[in-house]
Amino acid sequence: MTHRDSRFFPDPLAFDPDRFAPGRVEQIPQYAWIPFGGGPHICIGNTFALMEMTLIVATVLREFRLMLPPDQAASVPEPLVAIRPRGGLRMQLERRPTPVTVP
Repeated sequence: MTHRDSRFFPDPLAFDPDRFAPGRVEQIPQYAWIPFGGGPHICIGNTFALMEMTLIVATVLREFRLMLPPDQAASVPEPLVAIRPRGGLRMQLERRPTPVTVP
């Protein structure tokens, strides 16, 4: 619930990846975003998990475009250990003709 609290995030239900961009991430109060817990009980693998996730997403997006299929229904969040789309989320992958390069 904390991650969807409008006291901490303006328009918390909107998809806004820039919410964690430099200059904005510093405005998030401590413990308002706690995907790995907090304080003395924080997950010891959090830094590795974030690095691994960044590398995997960058590698996939370099080679493919991801799109929702036209018949994909709107996702409904399902709060389990982590929030995920109820029933999964089907995606279409389209290979990029030329891989994206980063300067």
